[in-house]
Amino acid sequence: MIAHEAFHSLKIRRKTKNFEIGLKVDMNKTYDRIEWDFLRAILEKMGFATAWVQMVMSCITSVELEVLINGKTSNSFKPSRGLRQGDPIFPYLFIIITDVLSTMINCVARAQNCRVIERILQCYCQASGQLVNFEKSNMFFSLNTPMPLRTQLQAILGVNTMMDPGKYLGLPPMWGR
Repeated sequence: MIAHEAFHSLKIRRKTKNFEIGLKVDMNKTYDRIEWDFLRAILEKMGFATAWVQMVMSCITSVELEVLINGKTSNSFKPSRGLRQGDPIFPYLFIIITDVLSTMINCVARAQNCRVIERILQCYCQASGQLVNFEKSNMFFSLNTPMPLRTQLQAILGVNTMMDPGKYLGLPPMWGR
């Protein structure tokens, strides 16, 4: 719903002085790269009870994995980062982690702001262990954004421009005419 509203707002924006962008950031191997220390720090900073944070971290860090190699089970090993897919609580933890990034990015379409976004993405990736897949990431502009500015901002961030945001979480983010 939020993605729908954001894209709709950009689509209808025409008569304001501000040019706006939407940035659809694709993370590479999202769940596999999450740094546990980053997650712990976020949970503590958000004010979750220490006992609860310890229980969550215990669920994450106490796992042991085995891999099938040529039909034979390997020795067990403990991962040092990442969240297992399929665990019911992990999508919520991931939302908390990505909220940090979405809170840091909110700007008007200017070259200076795109350079700041670029630095924010670098810092976020370094701290969280995430890796941006720039080939799958996209920018979406408000209709009043001039073409030369679009080209400049696209070059700064190194992502493609999209006219139609396509699908978001399997659903079209825009409906109607």
